[in-house]
Amino acid sequence: MSTLDILLKEMVIEAAEDFAAWLLREEIVAVEPLTVELPAESLMADTVFRVTLPDGRATILQIEFQGRRSRSPMPDRMLQYMARLAQQYGPPLKAVVFYVDWSTSGSCP
Repeated sequence: MSTLDILLKEMVIEAAEDFAAWLLREEIVAVEPLTVELPAESLMADTVFRVTLPDGRATILQIEFQGRRSRSPMPDRMLQYMARLAQQYGPPLKAVVFYVDWSTSGSCP
């Protein structure tokens, strides 16, 4: 895990309510950190939160950071994450991927 990855995760965790409100584009009542280790084969998401909205609805919010190097393509990984999150926490689910450190290539995949 890169230093940038660690710093970004820490930043999101420290400002979870702000990130949830920004990414979901809704007012937030509460953000509860959840375990990032998903069941079955060891598969770890970067961050996972249960977010409670003002009307009482809750959603699971997953935030991933993707650098230039990856063991498998991001769409494949997201499919695995979303399937596991649905099994563990149920819908509704929302996921966001931030592509970071792409400055030398000029574009994201």
